[in-house]
Amino acid sequence: MEVVRALLEVGGREVAMMTRNDGVSCLWISAKKGHLEVVKALLEVGGGKLVMLTADDGASCISISAEEGHVDVVNALLEFEGRELVMLTENDGTSCLYMSAQNGHLDVVKALLEVGGRELGMLTKDNGASCLSISAEEGHIHTVHARTHAHTHTHTHTHTHRERASERERTHAHAHAHAHTHIRKHTLTVCVLQCISCWQRLNLGLPPPLSSRESL
Repeated sequence: MEVVRALLEVGGREVAMMTRNDGVSCLWISAKKGHLEVVKALLEVGGGKLVMLTADDGASCISISAEEGHVDVVNALLEFEGRELVMLTENDGTSCLYMSAQNGHLDVVKALLEVGGRELGMLTKDNGASCLSISAEEGHIHTVHARTHAHTHTHTHTHTHRERASERERTHAHAHAHAHTHIRKHTLTVCVLQCISCWQRLNLGLPPPLSSRESL
């Protein structure tokens, strides 16, 4: 680690951005090995431009760290570019989610899905293979569950929202109808009581109440 810092102090961003003939960067190599502190040191110098570098075959630093299951490195990389980074694919369409699903790295799969969501989960290779198909092929039931949960979460959330809205409408309609019924019952009761009062006063030889005579 101290050697890396010493080299960065001398070469700075220029040395951090250097790549091999195949396009592999120093960040890519440290991400593959899971050297978190080295990754952080390189990111401090190279930033988002460095993290978005890919090898000639399209492999990115996040795809290789996801393949190896280095979730701490994955999270450190996501802090710089997030969604744009997770949506990078290799030349054959392989995504970082595909690589982590293939090797059964559940914690990495979850971290990637939190950023990329359904769109990331729906990416396929050029041959049509998906992250779900490869995790099912390898027998990684826990990553299969994580993928299907991410796919259904949005639908379930929307469905629940609609149900709640419909329930509120039904409740409002019920309350409105109940209020009208209550008013009608109250009005009828008042009329009945007025009639009884008039009838009693007439039997006693008294004139009807003023309100009743006005209504007449």
